[in-house]
Amino acid sequence: MAYIWLENVGQELSKEDLHAFLAQCGLPPCDDILYLTAGRAPSILLRFQGVSVGVMHALRSRIHHKHIQGRRISAFVMSLVWD
Repeated sequence: MAYIWLENVGQELSKEDLHAFLAQCGLPPCDDILYLTAGRAPSILLRFQGVSVGVMHALRSRIHHKHIQGRRISAFVMSLVWD
């Protein structure tokens, strides 16, 4: 399982628009979306079940520093493990 943190994403971005953006960039559909408002820029945490962290690192360049709805986003791959 892998996660991608998208930073500087407007909260007005709908799940449908996000899914379309990911598909346009060649990423698999995400399994869960968490909208985060804390910090200096609105962010989204995407969960990809069944996708390895290595694969997500390879796909990250397809969305890192791309523009969506007039905002330049940053993408970070994460692997979260907790009990």
